[in-house]
Amino acid sequence: KAVAAAIVIPIEFFMLNPSGKPFRHPGGMLTPYPDLRHYTSRDYGNRVGAYRLLDALKAAGLTATFAVNAAMLTRARPLIEAIAADGHEIAAAGLHTDAIHWGGIEPAVEEAYAADTRAAFAAAGLKPRTWMSPVRQQSRRTLDVIAAHGFDVCLDGEVVLDLMGGSADLAGARPFGSDTLATVFSTTKAVSAIMIARLVDQ
Repeated sequence: KAVAAAIVIPIEFFMLNPSGKPFRHPGGMLTPYPDLRHYTSRDYGNRVGAYRLLDALKAAGLTATFAVNAAMLTRARPLIEAIAADGHEIAAAGLHTDAIHWGGIEPAVEEAYAADTRAAFAAAGLKPRTWMSPVRQQSRRTLDVIAAHGFDVCLDGEVVLDLMGGSADLAGARPFGSDTLATVFSTTKAVSAIMIARLVDQ
């Protein structure tokens, strides 16, 4: 049987001295400035790792969506050209990892982020219709703002495929459905830890 899967590969610019506002990108710098160790490991992905992924995708006959920060369009132009040459989709992933869309963002700032992102892609000769916000965060206006700039597909945590199958009983008479009870196995550890921490805190 065939299985559908979406491969999304982020191409992000992690600046050496981010503002960290409204919060730090979870993939960003970890130690005080200048955090050269983590900066170079992030940059390695764009300089070397991404090309290895392109080779692997080509060998497997697969295509992917590369979610690209606008800042990378000029910083890594040969990479962007290689992605396009191999027939992969290029999606817009905002300006950079320090331009985060979030619940408290000023409307004018968010509008500028989207407009500047669209302008950067247009200057690079690209017109993506797919969007993925930095850190996959949104405000209540994000979807309307990006739609106004021509992004009509959003990858920010939206369900694009919901697969289930098999039998809900040993005889194979009852199909497994969205309402079938299932064992949660180790996922209870996280719930238990939260409950214990809450009790300790009280």
